[in-house]
Amino acid sequence: MKLNPTYSSGDINFIHDEAQIFVESIINNLDDNITPILGDDGSYHYVYLVVNKTNGFFYIGKKTVKELNSKRKFKSHSVEVQLQYLLKMYYGSGRNIQKAIETEGKSNFLKFVIKFCKSSKEGFDLENRLVDEETLKQFFNLQCMYNIQTGGIRHKIPLIVNKRVGKARELSIYLIKNENTFKVKPSEVLKYLLDGYVPKSYFIKLYKIENQRMKEKQIRLKKCGTNSLNSISDLIHALQNGWIFGHPKTLRAKQHLANQSIEQPQLVQPPQPLQPPQPVQAPQPLQPIKQGRPRKPTFQFEASLFDWQDKII
Repeated sequence: MKLNPTYSSGDINFIHDEAQIFVESIINNLDDNITPILGDDGSYHYVYLVVNKTNGFFYIGKKTVKELNSKRKFKSHSVEVQLQYLLKMYYGSGRNIQKAIETEGKSNFLKFVIKFCKSSKEGFDLENRLVDEETLKQFFNLQCMYNIQTGGIRHKIPLIVNKRVGKARELSIYLIKNENTFKVKPSEVLKYLLDGYVPKSYFIKLYKIENQRMKEKQIRLKKCGTNSLNSISDLIHALQNGWIFGHPKTLRAKQHLANQSIEQPQLVQPPQPLQPPQPVQAPQPLQPIKQGRPRKPTFQFEASLFDWQDKII
């Protein structure tokens, strides 16, 4: 079975010459008689290229096909059967490529298998060489590449990509003072902590970028198992040194981290404690949520409806 489609110049309507040169340099060096090669671990590992025929936008990825669990009922789904299905139906897990295929349909895309690798590491290394940071920046600026992070095991998301991915989303942090609960913005947490407020949550995650990699710090304000206990001063010290609240995948966190000095991070000077003449304007205390009366069940299931084990196919 021939894996790759026959390609000739003109099959793809490239709107960027740079993309055409890059994509055709890969296609022209493909093996016409490429066949699946089973890896040393009993799985198939291959690197592939997907190209949009209407505009020349492309995506490069790596896929591993493992054998299904032997305890599954459908034992006929061997790794070879899975491979045949995925070679035909799988076009990538990236958000941008999936959205494009959903919008335009698979018939508008060509998929090429670049190489079968003997191990997952070999596949990741090849993917990283094809989608390195320089290539990603070049084609992301042209908006003709569906990848948003470098290939390989240790993905990198260049800062220029960070600023254009996702939607802004502001999270809220709950603080307590004098038995009252307040909801504040993450950017204002530090000054509230300096004024005597404490987080409502005992487990806090902070994020920071160093050497273009996302780092995570966990702050535990209450003893939990054998984990060490942190103090409020540890949290304040971390915030003063560039760590922030917020989920790492939100644009607010990415933009905030991207604006920090990455090559030579500078320590933030500790702000002065709030002076009495200028007290912190605390938000209004949260009103307790009223809980309604529990609803009475209107019907009951029969035990036979839950006898699902005999109905598994």
